[in-house]
Amino acid sequence: MARIIFYTLLFISAITAGSTDACANTWKYFASSNESNFYYDSKTIISVTKNTATVRVREIPIQADRSASGRATKKGKSSGQERNYIMTHNEIDCSSREFRVLETIEVRAGKQVSCLKTAESSFEKIPSESVIEHIYRIVCKKRR
Repeated sequence: MARIIFYTLLFISAITAGSTDACANTWKYFASSNESNFYYDSKTIISVTKNTATVRVREIPIQADRSASGRATKKGKSSGQERNYIMTHNEIDCSSREFRVLETIEVRAGKQVSCLKTAESSFEKIPSESVIEHIYRIVCKKRR
């Protein structure tokens, strides 16, 4: 019986450790606009081929990106517990400077309200001075 409880707890802790919200310290600030702050999950940068990688990005409205005290959260960290955000799963081609969005998830009040999978979308050129260009530099620099 003790062995069953041990393995059940081990299984639950493995699932919890794999959750991006449980590993909130992996979300790192990388850009902002007038309306939003952007974070990437440093644990989800995955090589797909020699020249491509995928990464998850969260766009958090500045009004929602505040601590319980009402002050803006420190840039550089996301609590991972934000209740309103849009998360995209992006594929970036470092050799051609192109990207595509594989999936978009919208969360409101802590609940997923939409999920759009676009894995068959075509690659697009990365616009200069854009948020995607910032993440391109981070992802492709890590691959060198």
